[in-house]
Amino acid sequence: MQRIKQYIDFKKLTIRTFEKTTGMSNGSFASQLKNNKTIGVDKLENILRTYPEINPEWLLTGKGNMLNSLFPNEKNTPKATTLVQERESEPIIMSDDEKLSTLIKANQTLSEASFILAQTTQDAVRLATDTIGYDRQQVNSNRMIMEKLILLLDTAKKKTTGIAIAKTIS
Repeated sequence: MQRIKQYIDFKKLTIRTFEKTTGMSNGSFASQLKNNKTIGVDKLENILRTYPEINPEWLLTGKGNMLNSLFPNEKNTPKATTLVQERESEPIIMSDDEKLSTLIKANQTLSEASFILAQTTQDAVRLATDTIGYDRQQVNSNRMIMEKLILLLDTAKKKTTGIAIAKTIS
């Protein structure tokens, strides 16, 4: 959450603008940020789709630069390398091999981020499934206990009714 806020501040966006552009409801991100909560994978995907200059590795782990090196027109963090690097105010254009190497590295980073997102999604689904399974077991267990209690109550009712009838007869 703090890295997303850092990016918002860097881009000089308002929280509301960020929420609108990423498809979040009004105040949802602000509330999650205020309460130090996490956001779901679907929202992370929307953020990365809306703001492709954000480095997914940085967003997920805090490692690397805030911005991808594929966006030379964006101000980047001090460690950033861009397709056009400046030296003494004169740009040095990268060779095609260097561009290809940069693109390959960016693709690897995106692949790793995609893998992390897939793993996180699988873990979330597994946790939800386990929780639902546990809840089903609890419901079934509680249902069986209630059925036994109903049988016991019926038996007790019959016995007390039988005693009352026996007392009436005698």
